[in-house]
Amino acid sequence: MLVKNLPANTTIPEIRELFAKYGELGRVLLPPNGITGLVEFLEPSEARVAFKRLAYSKFKYLPLYLEWAPDDSLAKNEQKESKAAEMSDGNVERQEEKEMEDSEESVPETNATLFVKNLNFQCTEDDLIEHFKSCGKIASAIIARKKDTKVPGSLLSMGYGFVHFYFASSAKEALKRLQGTELQGHKLELKISHRTLPVEVMSKRKKTNVAKQTGTKIMVRNIPFQATAKEITELFKIFGELKFVRLPKKLVGTGKHRGFAFVEFVTQNDARRAMKTLCQSTHLFGRRLVLEWAQPDQDVNTIMKATAKHFHDMPRKTSKVEISEEKEDEVN
Repeated sequence: MLVKNLPANTTIPEIRELFAKYGELGRVLLPPNGITGLVEFLEPSEARVAFKRLAYSKFKYLPLYLEWAPDDSLAKNEQKESKAAEMSDGNVERQEEKEMEDSEESVPETNATLFVKNLNFQCTEDDLIEHFKSCGKIASAIIARKKDTKVPGSLLSMGYGFVHFYFASSAKEALKRLQGTELQGHKLELKISHRTLPVEVMSKRKKTNVAKQTGTKIMVRNIPFQATAKEITELFKIFGELKFVRLPKKLVGTGKHRGFAFVEFVTQNDARRAMKTLCQSTHLFGRRLVLEWAQPDQDVNTIMKATAKHFHDMPRKTSKVEISEEKEDEVN
């Protein structure tokens, strides 16, 4: 699962200690900035318990935001880390844009995963990929592991794993051609696994379109009404210095906000990192946030004017003068 909104300088041992209470962990990955990590449970039921207990709980001084990650997230994260070591400052921006495009286009199909049993305990993910690559493009390979009680900090293979193809036809071809074949002296047992993202979730990820960056201001829609400007600020400030966070309020009534906010960063790089990390599937109080680049001059007035065009019978009390007096929760 993805673990977001971690305090700066969080360490892997701290994350392991937090999640290990709920079951056996596989890999725990954390980039150098210590903001968003990946935690792998060996048992899905234990992962569900951890998700239920820890989602939105406070870790140090920030709430944790948890999301279910695609099965190949761990492999992709390792690939990104190796690429990052080779990248120079001059091409970071181009690389990030390319990865955003790749993430939209390279979404594995459903029923494209093989469950592989009877693996040699010495078999690695690379060995699996080498054995299956002739059947089609592979997104990732994962071998289930458990803690080695005799060697603290080490993991032992459990003798089974998963091979994730990009296309269901490739998985069927592998099932047909490689069923019963030997790998490192062990005869493999194969079957189609449903250990992938649901079709509707993958469809949403594929269709999510991050328009070209227009500046440093992000518009955030679908904000739950119990959320506050302070909580929105806590979510975004981990990516860099903010100019402001504005949460427009309704003109009359209870003083509740309108369900959208404007977040502006000091630098474009920080804004881009926030958009890239949060745009696909970030939830707050159970609601999925929708992010888009705001125009530099876009504010609540322009949004209300655009909305008014679609409602010819809009009451006169929402005139330009009254709209300009709109109250806002603002955090600088």
